[in-house]
Amino acid sequence: MNGVIASRPVLRRCGVLAQMALVLVAALTVQVILPFRGDSTAHVVGGAALAMGIGVVLPSRWIRESTGLTEALTFAAITIVAWAAESTIIGPFDLLDIAFGLAGSFVALAALPSWADLDRTGRVRLGVGALTLMSVAITWRYGLRIGH
Repeated sequence: MNGVIASRPVLRRCGVLAQMALVLVAALTVQVILPFRGDSTAHVVGGAALAMGIGVVLPSRWIRESTGLTEALTFAAITIVAWAAESTIIGPFDLLDIAFGLAGSFVALAALPSWADLDRTGRVRLGVGALTLMSVAITWRYGLRIGH
């Protein structure tokens, strides 16, 4: 097994709730550092949710046999989706929003190798975690109207 997780046994055993907690800690850190820009926090959480959502459908074999390539392809897909969403749905276009979304995806992708070991129930939990985080991101960004 290659990648970051192999050298970090605690993250290797990280459950979905623990992974979600790590994402929220990263997002709240951004909020503390940039209190005037609450949408960045939402983008961190949304980027992580997108990575986890993609993780639900990634074949375990791909993750096991080529973690680095799978991570790079997942990151490329997230970049494309973030760019497209920022250009159309989310707007106005802001590269910082894309950057914070990608940062959130990096936090989530730290657990990528552990996703290879998930059974069907684990994949469902990962999907529910992704949907929950996306709901938090949308609520933070639009419900609370923090930032711009």
